[in-house]
Amino acid sequence: MRESHIINSNGRYARYAALGAPLAFASLPLYLHVPSLYSSATPLNLASIGIILLAVRSIDMVVDPFIGSLSDVFQNHRRSIMAAAVPILALGYFALFNPPQGMDRGPTTLWLTASLIVTYAGFSILMINYYAMGVGLASAPHEHTRVALWREGAMLIGVLAASVLPTMLMNTIPLRDAYELNALILAALLAISAFWTLTMRDIRHTPVVARTLPFHLLKNRRLRSALFIVIINAPPLAITSTLFLFYTSDVLGAANQSGLMLGLYFLSAVFGMPMWSRLSVTFGKTKTLILSMLASIGCFIWAAFLGRGDSFPFYIICLLSGMTLGADTVLLPSIFAEELGTAKAELGAGFGWWNFLNKAALAIAAGIALPLLAAGGYRPGTSNTPGALALLSASYALLPCACKIFAAAALYFSPLVQKPRPQLPSSKNAGNKQ
Repeated sequence: MRESHIINSNGRYARYAALGAPLAFASLPLYLHVPSLYSSATPLNLASIGIILLAVRSIDMVVDPFIGSLSDVFQNHRRSIMAAAVPILALGYFALFNPPQGMDRGPTTLWLTASLIVTYAGFSILMINYYAMGVGLASAPHEHTRVALWREGAMLIGVLAASVLPTMLMNTIPLRDAYELNALILAALLAISAFWTLTMRDIRHTPVVARTLPFHLLKNRRLRSALFIVIINAPPLAITSTLFLFYTSDVLGAANQSGLMLGLYFLSAVFGMPMWSRLSVTFGKTKTLILSMLASIGCFIWAAFLGRGDSFPFYIICLLSGMTLGADTVLLPSIFAEELGTAKAELGAGFGWWNFLNKAALAIAAGIALPLLAAGGYRPGTSNTPGALALLSASYALLPCACKIFAAAALYFSPLVQKPRPQLPSSKNAGNKQ
């Protein structure tokens, strides 16, 4: 009976997780490929692209908590809301990666801005409600970790596919055709997986009293702490994702290996997730997460000292640092989902804030790192000075490690970490009081 229950539970988790893979196409891979596509195939330069990404994302992310609160108001129609957002995301993504040829700088700016707005809108509505939907699959603390393990595993597979697929396609077809085909593949995957996930009927639904404004959620000290960890822990991955192709091409001189390197990184994260999940049962989620943060610094900081031809050492760095990423992707959303459930808080509003802060990290990474590199004299795909390449290496490796140190310290001193309690006297009265 127990084995049958585990099989049935895993089937439910897999069905729920299916939507995560295509959703991931519009997350980190977007920041990986948009700067690369628009800087090489349009009149826009890196500084302009970074500013547009930051400006549009700034508007989009501010709206997320309100999308979450409105989703809670209409919580009985959550699936219908998600179904309506599917074509919005598919159309926006297709437009984003298919800018018309021959446009001047002004029209290209408008096209990039408009397509980003549509893509972000569809993604936000789907993502916020998707995470809220997943809370109903868990009825115990470690079940939140299992839900996160399946969902984030599927999303990492999606990130891997979306990151590597265009690069692989470019080996056989032109750049523009590769991105167009990639967008069509997303549309198909999104339609199929959304149907499979949204037709689930066995997800527990706990109605909450919804408010149209999300700010009251921040009154909860533990939820504030969890959200603070999110905003300071997200920039490292955002920065490395934004600068990855530039680093592998111009620092390592291994542009033709970037797909394999990226694939190894995300694949090792998928394989690392079960290990961190098991460790969290023994040591607790927060302590395990701190351990993974410190390990990621020890693995990744060496990328700052690599140069042209150092492909093999970077493969090792991708393997080891990818393993540590598995902890971030599983344990942090599990901790936050558990805190939301314990506080009996509105799920949509909570994950609206979650989405807002993750997007803020991505926007800051693109809006600061790219103009900073441009100001430092870095030009993608050209003969750069040693100083410009040193700035790229430092931005790619040292800056994320500094952020990780701060995140680990903040988590250690937060109320989310269970501190040892003093032992009470072992008297009968003391035992009765306990």
